[in-house]
Amino acid sequence: MSATRSISAYRLRKNAIPLFACAYLLQVWAPPPVAEIRSGEIFPFFAWTLFSRTPDWRSEERGVIAHAIDGKAVAGVRYLIPNIDVGLSQKVLYRTVNICLNRPPGCDAAVERLLYPVVKKVANSDDLEFSIVLVRASLHEVRAAIDDFAAGKMRRMDFYRPRGTIGRWHTKLGRIPDATPLPVGTAMWDAVEQHIRQAEPLAHSRFDVFLHDSSLIYLNEACTAADMATRFFLHVFPKNAADLPDRRKRFRFDNLNFHFFDHFFKADAGCIAVAPLPDYEMSRIQTGQFVSGQDRVWDVTFDVPESALDVRSRPS
Repeated sequence: MSATRSISAYRLRKNAIPLFACAYLLQVWAPPPVAEIRSGEIFPFFAWTLFSRTPDWRSEERGVIAHAIDGKAVAGVRYLIPNIDVGLSQKVLYRTVNICLNRPPGCDAAVERLLYPVVKKVANSDDLEFSIVLVRASLHEVRAAIDDFAAGKMRRMDFYRPRGTIGRWHTKLGRIPDATPLPVGTAMWDAVEQHIRQAEPLAHSRFDVFLHDSSLIYLNEACTAADMATRFFLHVFPKNAADLPDRRKRFRFDNLNFHFFDHFFKADAGCIAVAPLPDYEMSRIQTGQFVSGQDRVWDVTFDVPESALDVRSRPS
């Protein structure tokens, strides 16, 4: 028995030596399978054919955008997730989103139970306001910028183009009802895009502005990350000042300022934002974008046409 074991061990060692030699040579000669990014990210670029199997070379992902931390508004677009410093953050996010999409009644509980601890850890704060967003990344853009990506000059999130939102939450207040979730895949976008194709905008500027049903549609076919990050102002002047909320009556207009991510939005073929309007009759609208403490980026004013008021008054 011992002789048999000795022979088997000898054969194992004999066969193992060539295998280890081949593995060593492959390791030396083969191209590196991944790029080790200074930021800690790893991106597999050794076989782009892997990504050619994805539809239109687009990666569908999820993210968490911070709106306020400790009661202070966050400037620009800051992604709390993905985050390489907090392990499993993306896995937790995907699990939460799956619950929100497939079992909506359990969404708020899942966000509180699964996601709150992660975003608090990332932001190092217990007082957070954030949105869960659906994003799309073009792998063509990633490939074109692979040198900057590998050098740590660009991050994964720099390639993100938001296309929908699951909802908006505050870690102490829960879901924020004023933030309108996007019903991804519903007929709403068909109606919006049809209106854009057929109607003339009421105003032209960095964004074209359309009035459709009870909403303003903002369209920029060549938008940038800065266009999405810059805050919008929306001032609505009613026909009757008595229709305004009490806090706004002395100003004689309603202030409905918003961020691109606050309402319905998509950004896969240009940028479209859809901002709901008040129920009362309107006479004039002033809107655009601004940076606090600086001049307005763009600014348009237009009268609300009677035809739009007629549409709003029709029964649904």
